Amino acid sequence: MKSVSKFLLSLCLSIIMFTSVLAIPSLAAENTWTTKAPMLSARGNNFGVAEYNGKIYVFGGRNSSSVSIAKVEEYNPITNTWTNKQDMPTAREPVGAATINGKIYVFGGHVNGGYYQTAVEVYDPATDTWSTKTSIPNPEYFYSLVEVDGKVYLFGGSSKKVLVYDSVTDTWSEKAQQPAGRETFDAVNINGKIYTIGMDNVLYDPTTDTWTPKANPPVSAGSTALTYANGKLYLLGGYKSSGNQYLNNLYEYDPNTDTWTARANMLTARSSHEAINVNGSIYAIGGYNASFLKTVEMYSPPTPEQPAAPINLTATGGNAKVDLSWSAVAGATGYNVKRSTTEGGPYTTIATGVAGTTYTDTAVTNGTTYYYVVTAVNAGGESANSNEASATPQAPASTGRAILTITLMNGIEKEYDLSMAEVNAFTSWYDAKADGTGPARYTLDDPHAKGPFKARKDNIIFDKIITFDIDEYTPEN
Repeated sequence: MKSVSKFLLSLCLSIIMFTSVLAIPSLAAENTWTTKAPMLSARGNNFGVAEYNGKIYVFGGRNSSSVSIAKVEEYNPITNTWTNKQDMPTAREPVGAATINGKIYVFGGHVNGGYYQTAVEVYDPATDTWSTKTSIPNPEYFYSLVEVDGKVYLFGGSSKKVLVYDSVTDTWSEKAQQPAGRETFDAVNINGKIYTIGMDNVLYDPTTDTWTPKANPPVSAGSTALTYANGKLYLLGGYKSSGNQYLNNLYEYDPNTDTWTARANMLTARSSHEAINVNGSIYAIGGYNASFLKTVEMYSPPTPEQPAAPINLTATGGNAKVDLSWSAVAGATGYNVKRSTTEGGPYTTIATGVAGTTYTDTAVTNGTTYYYVVTAVNAGGESANSNEASATPQAPASTGRAILTITLMNGIEKEYDLSMAEVNAFTSWYDAKADGTGPARYTLDDPHAKGPFKARKDNIIFDKIITFDIDEYTPEN
């Protein structure tokens, strides 16, 4: 019996261990590439790509030397499968795509190398249908675009123009031009700043409508692809006319240090392809290398280290608000703000994913002291708390005056002409005494009939007061 029991126990343990291994999904090693299911149709020449609800959508492009396509495909990373969707109303390439509020906007392009389109068409993944919006004001080609806060910024490419599409009003406006006209470059939004990168690297700030040059990529190539992951930018592949070279390079750009780092090369050299981030993984899709490609490869970026705790947190109280400021943390993709009404906590999180190094808390009550800490976050996790900073919001002092009329239990009315600061002091005493704290009497200057005296003071007893009135007025100059 013992030997049988041991055998059964060993068998059970083996089954448990085997099923446990089966239940754990395989995780790709960092800084490596994995081949994924190819698209159903080959395509290149800067087709549109967008992500929605964890799935990838590709739009249009070209699959021969002269034929634009209208095909739309959906990729499910979980099942590693592609599905055909409703074609675009117009076959075209190159096009740009951006996701806004559950719908994918597809912009511009041209047909079979001919005239350039100004069309803006909107794809609804929920219904697999298309609609149209206000066209681009001017036909552009080899431009780049990116979405920031519900607006789409369209850059160049043959011209210096910067156009902005507002999805709420369905209107276009124009912003500060690029330093130079550019083609075959890409744009990516990182924390509200737009990096436009191809053969060079120029930063656009939508808030200030200004341009700033940044460190150029290590290789000068056209028809590259650009995306982001974990707060860093990734530049993939491209084409060098010198030597007729199709590239498989991958370079990582750190916006915090303005530096580039070479990472593991793609498995397939390509140009005129697209790249997109889904759940922290980077997908290189399609493109061209002697022929148009269906191939799809996934890159697993290095996981960043957990950020350091923010320092130099300060808090400044205002009228019904507290302004916070702290020093930036290298590698942070955002900040969390936490608050307590007790020194040392415990703290409640009041804001997450704050992009900058300032925050204004307006959910406060004047006269209450608040204690704050801030943490930095990135894909590596959340930092420890910053130093604690406190502030007490206060209403601004009034420059007006008021007549305070106090009615006593014996029927006598006492009238005082006071500054609002004096009135507020009286009402604070009254409220505190009503709550059971503070002295039983309050002293006020009596300006009436001083006679030979330097001053006269009235001592008002709390429990002798029936009521009081405050009539504020503005003194004449």
